Amino acid sequence: MSNTDTPNGQTRFKYAEESTIAIARKCEEFDPDGLTLIPFSGSYKVYDNVTSTNVANVFKENEPLGGTVLAAPLKHAFATYL
Repeated sequence: MSNTDTPNGQTRFKYAEESTIAIARKCEEFDPDGLTLIPFSGSYKVYDNVTSTNVANVFKENEPLGGTVLAAPLKHAFATYL
């Protein structure tokens, strides 16, 4: 996530943050109470009702560490929403 190979030359993590803010802004047009973000690396945490103004705080609290352990957050999301 520290590689700078994104279109703007930012780190992948910063690019993901800015992309998430843009998606959150678009979603707010249809659902203003925010969305659920589940950042993950070696562990994960669930943030409910995240608006575009709160996305940066979520990213500040969740610096990329360790590997990409995806099974647990996907299981949580599927169990919650499907």
